[in-house]
Amino acid sequence: MSRVASGKILKVTVKRKQKNGDIYVYERETKYDPEKGYNVTLNSKLLYKIPFGSDTPVPTRPKKLSKKQLEKQQAQQSTTKKDTDIFNARQEEIDASCERTGLTSILHHVGKVSGIDKAVTHSMQESDALKALSVARYIVATDGAPLPQIEEWQLRHVLPYTQGITEQNYHDLFKSLGLNETARQKLFTYMGKDISSDSIIFDSTTVSTYSENIDDARFGFNKDKDGLPTIKILTFYSRTKKSPIAFNMQPGDISDKVCVPNALKELDFLDIDRYLLVTDTGFCTDKALTTYFKNNRKFLTLINKNRSWIKPLVEKALPKLTEISSVNETDYNIHQWSTSVFHEFTWQRKYNGNDKIKGDEDTLKRRVYVHIFRSESRNRDEIEAFTRNLLELKKRVEKNQELSTAEEKQRDQFLAITKKGDVTRVSFKEKAYQEALKFKGIFVLISNSIKDPNTALTYYRQREWIEEFFKKLKNNVNASKPHVWNYDTFKGKMTVQFIAMVYYSWLYNAINEMKTTLGKPNGDPRHDLKQVLDEENALKSWLNNKSLQQILMRFDSLETVKAKRKNKTISWTTELTGRDKLFLQKLGMKF
Repeated sequence: MSRVASGKILKVTVKRKQKNGDIYVYERETKYDPEKGYNVTLNSKLLYKIPFGSDTPVPTRPKKLSKKQLEKQQAQQSTTKKDTDIFNARQEEIDASCERTGLTSILHHVGKVSGIDKAVTHSMQESDALKALSVARYIVATDGAPLPQIEEWQLRHVLPYTQGITEQNYHDLFKSLGLNETARQKLFTYMGKDISSDSIIFDSTTVSTYSENIDDARFGFNKDKDGLPTIKILTFYSRTKKSPIAFNMQPGDISDKVCVPNALKELDFLDIDRYLLVTDTGFCTDKALTTYFKNNRKFLTLINKNRSWIKPLVEKALPKLTEISSVNETDYNIHQWSTSVFHEFTWQRKYNGNDKIKGDEDTLKRRVYVHIFRSESRNRDEIEAFTRNLLELKKRVEKNQELSTAEEKQRDQFLAITKKGDVTRVSFKEKAYQEALKFKGIFVLISNSIKDPNTALTYYRQREWIEEFFKKLKNNVNASKPHVWNYDTFKGKMTVQFIAMVYYSWLYNAINEMKTTLGKPNGDPRHDLKQVLDEENALKSWLNNKSLQQILMRFDSLETVKAKRKNKTISWTTELTGRDKLFLQKLGMKF
């Protein structure tokens, strides 16, 4: 049986000798024709020629066209030129652009009403200010997409820095801001402008890094517990503005408890008068409390309930915390009891004076308001966890497993151990167990100015939203492990992160406040119509089921087309639903 032709096209090189001795070299495409029984030429192209007496190929001049071919070529060129002229004429006549404007319009509005845009432009050189605002808006808009993607993202989105943000741009920006302490302090001063008689919340977090070039990144307390060196970020928040107003950075091995004196100096520089500093237990030491009293500064802080001068007050409060009269009027889960004591604080003198010399011990006695709370839900959770841990510890002791130092201490306090031969019997010390249960769910706040426990609890709880901000900060642009390799660049990047956090905090709080008013009559007959309240309740339900990022993405789909033709300019934007319009209206935007 004969073989079936493959139908494959072959390329072959053919040499043809001319009468004058020149050799012309052709490239031919051939294909086997089964009917004819041989290869037929499909195409032939002259490649070059080899002149007589030479081995060097030279190009050949183009073959002269016939009159008919020349006329055809000229006609084609004429048609092409005409089409090009028509296209260019149309291009001159019409100019159009399409950009996504919904999300960026929201961020522009936030920057204006929050004051952050003005603060940044008043603090930095114009170019750095526009770049910083652009990167900050990108961070919020994309929920922390990698920074190298900003070049592509801004092709469809308007940013303050209209020339375009490149990777080199934002690296130079971070370096510039990290070295420009004047600009940073101007920014913080502007953010703290007109703040007085406010409670300033002071808290810290740690940021891990892989870089070995950041000397300030040290092994110490690590809130992420990832085993990496850290830098500590100390942030001031305004309780009334619900927004960050300044931040500072320290090596990761510096303890919170030594940070209070410098914090007070920073607040003094920002000219924030008559403030109340709200802190967590990490900042509550006798030295810190002494500093508050010596500088006449108001404070509210969480304190360890086992402190020697606090524990007797807690024991005194325990019977009171079971009475119905101690229930908090706004949170029935909380029982509360308050008292005041005069406590003596001591320190070593730094200077001579008043018949005392440097190094002598000095004392002062001041009144401290002590607010003791017991949370019923926290009490249940802590008892459950404590009991579960003791039961697991009992099993480990019975099996003679190795214990940590903390577990050995707990074993000695709560377990009774007897041995008969190789058998280890373990039982609980019931009295010690019941004694420990009395203090579960208890937490204590102290202040030198707030007498009312309700006010103290309200102020302290308002610091809880800081944890949400810190979480957001770390999720944005891999801020938990920033991809920068020196301290100055890291500080500059954190400055831009700070700006982004102001945008985020304003939106976060505005939406939360919006939800508290939606669907509620306010006495205005036009507002209290059933249809209006139903629309607001629908918006509230939608907001309750969406994250901030999902809300922003909803508006990122809005496009604005601008088209110009001769003397006519028209623009149009994607239509909004009624719910979308209501949301923007509640944010205070015009559309």
